[in-house]
Amino acid sequence: MREVSARGFSFSLGVRERILLTLTALLTLTACGFDVPLGFDDAGTTCGDAGLGNFRPDPTFGTCGTVALDVGALDNVVTGTQGLAVDAQGRAYLAGTTGAPIDRNIGVVRLNPDGTRDLTFGTSGVAEVSVTPADEGHGVLLQPDGTIIISGNSKTTMNEPIPVLGKLSSAGIPDINFGMSGHMKVSAVMGASGVCIGTWRRPSDGAIACSGTAWRNYPGEGDLALVAIDPNTAVPLTAYGTNGAAMIDYGFLDQNGAVAVNTADGKVLLPGSSEGPTQRDFALARLDSNGALEASFTDSRALPGRISVDFNGGDDDCRAVLPLADGSAWCVGSARLNPSAFGGAIIKVLPTGALDPSFGTNGKLTLPAFTAIWAVVELDDGRFLIGGDSASADVAQALQILDANGGESSAVQTMNLSSGTDSVRQLVIDAQGRVWIFGVTNGVDWSIHRWIPAGRRMMGVASDCSSAGTSVPLLLLLGALVRRRGRTRTG
Repeated sequence: MREVSARGFSFSLGVRERILLTLTALLTLTACGFDVPLGFDDAGTTCGDAGLGNFRPDPTFGTCGTVALDVGALDNVVTGTQGLAVDAQGRAYLAGTTGAPIDRNIGVVRLNPDGTRDLTFGTSGVAEVSVTPADEGHGVLLQPDGTIIISGNSKTTMNEPIPVLGKLSSAGIPDINFGMSGHMKVSAVMGASGVCIGTWRRPSDGAIACSGTAWRNYPGEGDLALVAIDPNTAVPLTAYGTNGAAMIDYGFLDQNGAVAVNTADGKVLLPGSSEGPTQRDFALARLDSNGALEASFTDSRALPGRISVDFNGGDDDCRAVLPLADGSAWCVGSARLNPSAFGGAIIKVLPTGALDPSFGTNGKLTLPAFTAIWAVVELDDGRFLIGGDSASADVAQALQILDANGGESSAVQTMNLSSGTDSVRQLVIDAQGRVWIFGVTNGVDWSIHRWIPAGRRMMGVASDCSSAGTSVPLLLLLGALVRRRGRTRTG
């Protein structure tokens, strides 16, 4: 027995009463805005057997860790869209195409930490910029000052793509001081038509860049491209590359530039594909922070600052790149395995541009369970999570964990959210170690999953708790215990 004093009363409690009192106190604190451990999560008991490796669906997000979203009854996710960002508050930003079928915009949706749409953002949770009725959204970048950069493309009346960057306030309002009412056409700097797939930020001064593809003669010969812009004025940074643009030419139809990323030593990697007269190959360029190609990064073709890799003589595309701390990098995408089938494909590139012979087979790996790999992240145990399209007939979202040399550390986990095409497009690990899985469902709609490490402590937070309501559950229990045990006034 243990004596407890509360509000002038003392009484003795047995083990059962002390347990009940503790649980009630925890629930009371949780309901009133305190982060309180609610015990170890076992998502498998509430959300089935979904998950992979040490990760399980987060039952506090959406429905068993999943949210599917259709905005405007149009194609929210198009080819090339890899638009996910997560802020420090646990809110997710989904970039893509919004508006209406006859008037599409470059947009972003913000979700609350529980997966519901944040209605305080933009208009009913959707923020967008409009250039023409035929806009498409691809990427999103959160700035340190809370502003948001979105990327995509518009189209001319001749259906020629125009690369576009837009800027929004933290509340989702277009910044009227950025370009024309919150957006700018990057084609004026490129001197060509093109597509902004991603948005890159230079750490030294906060300059931003559109990364993607520039066509000199659409739809013919083009280059992988980075175009640098002042994030406040939308004025091109002419000291970057050549008059503000770094154009990477392989000599043929160099299309499918993707999202540029920073390396630990201040360089920039830009993935894509190098298309020759008969086939496409993986392409990867390395530039310095001023847009100059790094001459030390090359291959047998001896093109400074860029490499290309062929798998089986067919069409290959690098969709995303992950730089590692030692200067090497993984480039993930798709490769033609035979005349009738594509598979997931990965290369590991050393700092010199050579393939790492310890990875896969001479630096290359194909995974027939995928038709394409769109995303890769490094886990805290040194393994790697990849995501993309399954090779099944119904095309499901597919994920797998690989070791550092490309060995399979897990089976392939597939997720079917619809009867249409489902795909993983981007992976993010946040500061809490949660995995965010961004993708497409039903061929056109947004989907996002949030997974947590199995066994992690779940934290409950709520708001709008009055001081009077705070003590009600606790006092009810105390009253019941007092009536049961008897009480004596102590002062």
